[in-house]
Amino acid sequence: GLFSVSEIFLMLEHTQTSQNIINKTGKILVNIKEFFFCFWTIIRSSIIGFFVGVLPGAGSTIASAITYMSEKKIAGEKGKFGQGDLKGVAAPEAANNASACGSFIPMLTLGLP
Repeated sequence: GLFSVSEIFLMLEHTQTSQNIINKTGKILVNIKEFFFCFWTIIRSSIIGFFVGVLPGAGSTIASAITYMSEKKIAGEKGKFGQGDLKGVAAPEAANNASACGSFIPMLTLGLP
């Protein structure tokens, strides 16, 4: 609508002065070694995420936070959480995906989203 007109003018103004920046991403998929390194983390986080998703009103954000904190506690001092540890990425994402599946139970049985 009307709000897009100003954005169109801004885009037209910046096309002549900006340069195209090409970002190179690394690998997209994990290899087998990395998958088996995080296998039990994914299983544990998926179970926690599913049961948090079953609770009405508890969303994927809560499931992600719980699994991140639990994996951080399990890793102890040797873990490099906050510095790119693969388990620190896999745990919240597995819980996020599993909580979406668990949220179907109260929605279909009780009619609660």
